[in-house]
Amino acid sequence: MVNSLGMSGKERQESRREVAVLANMKHPNIVQYKESFEGVEDLASESMSKLLQISFLKAEQVKRQEKQRSKREILRRLNENLKAQEDEKEKHPQSDSCEIVCHKDAKEYEKENAISSDRKKWEVGGQLVIPLDEVTLDSSFSEAE
Repeated sequence: MVNSLGMSGKERQESRREVAVLANMKHPNIVQYKESFEGVEDLASESMSKLLQISFLKAEQVKRQEKQRSKREILRRLNENLKAQEDEKEKHPQSDSCEIVCHKDAKEYEKENAISSDRKKWEVGGQLVIPLDEVTLDSSFSEAE
């Protein structure tokens, strides 16, 4: 770029003539001013789109890392809780004999109270429980008609 501020009027005229001569010349080593900027807009938009893609990919990567961190944190806490439960079990061992006695008592109780529990189903205010696999929508409507 030529600084025309420090030039005299005669020098300015000469430089304008040189520019005009160069602008009209067709030589492979001489680049026209306008031609030197052709494709710059395409380059700029291409660069911008690449930058946007990179930033989008980076944001996606950060999201995946955050999800992975949260999953790892959940697994770490779960592991700590399980270890704490195992430590508690080791401190307070339970005997299996109590469970067997309890089961025998429960079976005897069920045998003794089986009839009374059946009666309670039919008493006023009692609730009748029917397994869902025995009740279908079609059969309940056909019986009502």
